[in-house]
Amino acid sequence: MSIVAEAVTGAASSTFFDVLFDNLSSPDLLKIFRQKKVDADLKKWKRTLLKIHAVLEDAEERQTTSSVRSKIEGINTRLQEIVTEREGLKLNDGAWGWTITKTSRPPTSSLVEGQTYGRNEDKEKIVKLLKSSDAQFSVIPIVGMGGLGKTTLAQIVYTDDEVNSYFDEVNSYCDIEL
Repeated sequence: MSIVAEAVTGAASSTFFDVLFDNLSSPDLLKIFRQKKVDADLKKWKRTLLKIHAVLEDAEERQTTSSVRSKIEGINTRLQEIVTEREGLKLNDGAWGWTITKTSRPPTSSLVEGQTYGRNEDKEKIVKLLKSSDAQFSVIPIVGMGGLGKTTLAQIVYTDDEVNSYFDEVNSYCDIEL
């Protein structure tokens, strides 16, 4: 039985019992039962019907739980079949059949030691930008193809005496994306 049908059936049985209890406890019916001296029977019926109602609600809940559990197990089985098929076809995990391999490189240090040639003009421009900024901190990106000396230029500026004396604190950040 589908979950919707179970809900409708459960609602119908619940409504049935609600109506039955309302009718059994109506003032006119109670008056007749007292006159016929069946009041004790009426209370006994009510207790019995309440027990039946509780049993039906419990059964309904168990059936719904069982149905949902069965559907989840079916989905899990199908997913496992898909994984098995993928492995049988030797498909890769990556998108469009590409395998994405991330390799980590050990950190390196390429501190500039000695004399650097040809970067003095660029260094002066960056120092001028840093000193002319009104902000509390400045970020100046240095971008370009690999091998142009971006890291070397940043280190020259970073270790410059004029920059270090101008700022209270100097930090460097290097983010290399491949």
